[in-house]
Amino acid sequence: MIDLHTHSSASDGELSPGDLVNFAADSGITALALTDHNTVSGLEEAKIAAANRGIKFIPGIELNIDWPKGEFHLLGLDLQEISPKMEELISEIHGYRDKRNAKITSLIQAGGFDFDFEEFKEFCKTQCIGRPHFARFFEMKGWTSSYQKAFDKFFAMGKPFYVKNGGCPLLRGIDAIKSCGGKAVLAHPMSLYISRSALEQLCLKFKDDGIEGLEAFHSGAKRNDCFWLKSLAEKYNFFVTAGSDFHGTSLRRDRKIGCWGEDREITVDLLK
Repeated sequence: MIDLHTHSSASDGELSPGDLVNFAADSGITALALTDHNTVSGLEEAKIAAANRGIKFIPGIELNIDWPKGEFHLLGLDLQEISPKMEELISEIHGYRDKRNAKITSLIQAGGFDFDFEEFKEFCKTQCIGRPHFARFFEMKGWTSSYQKAFDKFFAMGKPFYVKNGGCPLLRGIDAIKSCGGKAVLAHPMSLYISRSALEQLCLKFKDDGIEGLEAFHSGAKRNDCFWLKSLAEKYNFFVTAGSDFHGTSLRRDRKIGCWGEDREITVDLLK
């Protein structure tokens, strides 16, 4: 099995980068990409762990892209080095995230919860704080019975404490990835929340912009959409990737490492 889309505690995953690699190896993964949200801080630890376990490691990142609806995430795969352009972009995106977290905090406090941001930051143990951390904190405080209920009730799109995250312009994200020697991949394309016909029309633009791959197989996509995306990639000469978007065994339990939905394993043959 392989997995080209995973997250560690360097962003919003449950396991440390090293523990993620060990869990992947124990699960039968032979090639793994770490693609934390808007950070590369976990790559070195994961690289060392992968070398110790004898699995192929693909350094990566998942960038937030400015998009009017839905979510536009851009994977950078096979990063060779971390360029000054990438470091500058990450710093700016973290600035957007800090402003967003301040707005979420204000909404929570206005909603009647005794929410202390300093206590919350200590709980998170990461600089890359996102909505999953808020949901986990709600569970820890006993304000909801589970992480998933907290996320679905308060922090999902359209819910009381949802605030849209800031992102970078697409061309700048692509340029930053290429400056690292990496390849830009459109992550979980169905999350753009546009029709199939609109997505197909955008493919030529994305190709011209410098996107090289489509993540056709993803845990959050329907099976028929996955195979349609694969055919779309073939039609417009994108390479195909697949990833679980794994965050941990107790977070988003439908996203199992090495699988693109339920128990459908990601194999190299799937990408051909």
